[in-house]
Parts: sequence; structure tokens; C-alpha cells
Amino acid sequence: MFVTSEPGSCSESRSLVGFLCPYTVSEIIHAAGFVPARIFVPNTSRELADAYLPPNFCPYLRHVVDLGVRGELARYDSIVVSHTCDGARRTRDVLDAYPTGTGLFFLDLPKRNDQDAVAYFAAQLARMVRFFEERSKRQVTKKDLQTAVALYNENRRLLERVYSLRESYPVVLSGKQTAELLDFNVSVPVLEANDRLRQAVDRMEWEGPVVGNDCNKKKVFVTGNLLDFGSYLAEIEEAGGVVAGDDFCFGGRYYPGSVDHGNDPLVALAARYLSRVPCGRMEKYTDRFDRLIEAVERTGARGVVYLGLKFCDNFLTDYPLLKKRLDENGIPSLFCESEFYPVGTGQLRTRVEAFIEMLD
Repeated sequence: MFVTSEPGSCSESRSLVGFLCPYTVSEIIHAAGFVPARIFVPNTSRELADAYLPPNFCPYLRHVVDLGVRGELARYDSIVVSHTCDGARRTRDVLDAYPTGTGLFFLDLPKRNDQDAVAYFAAQLARMVRFFEERSKRQVTKKDLQTAVALYNENRRLLERVYSLRESYPVVLSGKQTAELLDFNVSVPVLEANDRLRQAVDRMEWEGPVVGNDCNKKKVFVTGNLLDFGSYLAEIEEAGGVVAGDDFCFGGRYYPGSVDHGNDPLVALAARYLSRVPCGRMEKYTDRFDRLIEAVERTGARGVVYLGLKFCDNFLTDYPLLKKRLDENGIPSLFCESEFYPVGTGQLRTRVEAFIEMLD
């Protein structure tokens, strides 16, 4: 249940709390004395999960269920499952049936971001606080929450700076390196993550003006949903493209929006998380299309690659609407549907190479 200094872990002897979705309010986990750590799944068999889940089920969540049934999630003190889809709910049901001493918290998430939704979500966060107070045997104070908010606001500010520098100098920090940095960022204590981000910013500010933006490869913007996207970005780069930016759950959609330092930290947290750049699950998910198109134009990307996770209804219904908007703005796009980890990479490489070649 404790971690080391390697990526995906931490150097402090603090209990891990596993989570699946960026709508998980990490500030509360930190304030209770735990380390929020995204659950990364191995690229291995999912035979045990196949006995409990239908075949048309999210590949990522299937991996998580397989780990749970095997007892390999016992390293976490607790696991937070956010109610972002029916697959997440079914994942909670299976994990709940295999008690291992690991706590399990189900965070109900509204689809709207109006005043009533914020009030409801704040009440859910109060439940979350009580759950982790019981797990940690300590009270989570208003000061604890405000300290956590300040640290995570700094984390988001540093991520914003990384993305801003990548837009100017995409060849300094490749897409694959960016993915590795983002994975590290949600695997370790926030202080350690912030230190690593500062190092990345310092390097980019130093090397960027020297290297410049002198690159003959064609820029592409990448969007989609929950994947091991580092592997996919490497495929794009090896096919001759440059990833100018992304709009992933733990990437370009993760950092925008700070938490206000209001009198009630839970209300402020609820307001921020419900007003973050919406994913395909939220009511106003098409609001992000304007932001995405503006980012494509700002970065000089010549096309968009959409990486869709198989059987993810939230995003598979999202792409046709986005494609229509991209077509209206004269932006070419390529849709690639796949498992959580790349399969049939030769076919993927051929499609990406052909797409990049046809870009103006």
C-alpha cells in the first residue's frame, strides 16, 4: 500500500487511494493524509474479468475489475469510483463483492453544472470527507482543505504552463514524453508532482528558444478519451507527425480552472469540478468543441486524430458531432477506435501515415 520514488509511485510512506477518473476530487484525498494515485492497469490477460462482465464492456474498466478479482488492488487503502458511466457503476458492484480490506467509495457525479448540481455535488463531497475521516482516523479541517486546494491550484497552473510552452516548442517535449509526465503527475504526492513539473517548465523555457519550432513534420492535434495515450502518441510521432496538443482526460482537459478560495471549500471544489472542460459524459459536452477548434487553430495543427476507446458510448456518440464541427471549419480528422493498449499497431501506423501524408 506504500510507494517508492519510481513513476507511478511516491517517495513518502503514505497510503495510496486509487482512482479512475479526473472528476475525482483529489484535494479531499490529500487533505485526509492519503496519496491520490490513478490506477494504471497492466497490458495482460483479463480472463477473470471476462467471467463477470459482458464482452462489450470498457477495456480499461475490465482491466480494473480483473485486478480487483485477483486481489491486486489490495495495495490501495481505498478506491474511489466516480459515477461517470454505467461501466463505472458495474465496476463498483464487482469490486464491492470482493472485500479485501480496501475501502470503496462511490462518488455520484451530476451531469449538469448549475446551482442545484453544485449543491448536490458539494453534499457528495461532504460524504467523501466523512468516508476518509473514518479511514484515516483523523478530522479533515477547513484549513486542511484550503492547503490542499492551494497545492492543486499550483499543480494546474504548472500544467497550464507546460502546455503553453509545448504549443510554442512541440519538439522540445514530445507527445510521448508529455504522456509520461502526465502519468507521473497523477501517481505521486502533489508536492513531488509539482517539483517535476517545475523541472519540465525550466527545461522547456531554457531549451525552447534554442531548438525553436524548426520542424518539417506536420502538426496534428489529438483528442479522445481514457487510453494509455503515450503509446498512441508515439505511434503518431513515429509515423511522421508532431503532436501539437491534446484534449485528453488527464491532459488538456485536466488543468483548466482553479478552485476559488471561498468560505466553503466543498462548494468551491464542487463548482470547479463541475465547470471543468466537459467530457462526453456531461450534459454540455459539446461546449468543448469550440475550445478544441480554437486550440487546433492556435497551435497550427493541420488535422485532428480522435482516439476512441472501444465500447465507450460517451465518446463514440461524441465523435460524429465533433467531426461535423471540424468539417464545417475545414479541419481534417481521423477516427481510430481501439483497446486501452494499442493492438494491431501496423494497421494503426498505416492509417496514421496515410492521414499525415494527405494533410496540406
